[in-house]
This record gives sequence, C-alpha cells and structure tokens, in this order.
Amino acid sequence: MHLIKHPHVLPFPFPEKNQRLKEAKEEAGMEIEAYRKERESQFKEKQKNVDGSKGDYTQKMEEEKVEKLDTIRQDIARNKQEVIKRLLNMVYDIKPELHQNKRVE
Repeated sequence: MHLIKHPHVLPFPFPEKNQRLKEAKEEAGMEIEAYRKERESQFKEKQKNVDGSKGDYTQKMEEEKVEKLDTIRQDIARNKQEVIKRLLNMVYDIKPELHQNKRVE
C-alpha cells in the first residue's frame, strides 16, 4: 500500500482527541489509586477495631483467671489444716479387718 501525502492531511488526524484520551487515562488511574487507598485505610481501621476487641476479651479472660486462682488459693489456705488433720487421722486410726473376699476356715 502506498501512502500519498496530501497537504491538507495532518499526521495525527485528531491530536486533541489523542491528548484527551491520555488525560482521561491518567485521571482514571489517579481515581483508581485514590479509591484503592481509601478502601485500604477503611480495611485497616476495621482490622484495628477487631484486633482491639480481641485484646479486650483477652484482658477480661486474664482478669477472670487471676480472680479464680486467688479464690482457689484462699480456699486452700482456709481448709489446709483440716484436710491434713483428716488424712493423719485416717493413717493413725487403723482398724485391722479381714477383707470381705477372705474365707474364714
């Protein structure tokens, strides 16, 4: 195919259109980037809120654990002497008996 140069034909027939397409492409890219950054910041905010609530739950569970352990320690301290006394009474008070399966001959 042979191109004929015509004096009234421009090398780029619609330079304004090409320029506008480039600008539109750049604007769209900037809008997409702005939207992506906005969504990313929203995601990070939600993630921070979720992680924060997990931290609150963990802290609450830790407090409950400490409270229960303190209660158990107090019960041990209160009942320790009584339990020791009962165990020693069982050891010292031996009643020799024949086992129920033992036959007397």
